[in-house]
Amino acid sequence: MSFVYEVGGTIAGAVLCGTDGRRGFLHHLAVQPEHQRRGVGRTLATRALGALAEAGLDKAHLMVLPSNTAARQFWKALGWVERTDVVLMSRTKRTAVALFQGITRGIRLARSVSVRSGTLPPWP
Repeated sequence: MSFVYEVGGTIAGAVLCGTDGRRGFLHHLAVQPEHQRRGVGRTLATRALGALAEAGLDKAHLMVLPSNTAARQFWKALGWVERTDVVLMSRTKRTAVALFQGITRGIRLARSVSVRSGTLPPWP
């Protein structure tokens, strides 16, 4: 579901597209500056959406930084709409590691404490 667009043997653009089985995701679409505004991005987006449709998926999402007005205009021109009904949530490696360390600390604590009354000891 990911494609490249070549011009004269050189990559002019690429789209990375995938699915979770229920909906499609356009992860990245990039076009070399000298090939922008020539239909390369539109062709790549159309081809990726066609691949999703062939897989039976009629819903797709993508993310654009609020400051990237050129990309927002591009996607709107292709019929995409900005949503305000969802919140994007992310997790970085640093927060994931901290969460994992907290969980493993709790596992060690749970293994070392015998709970007879059915109540848990206070969380550290």
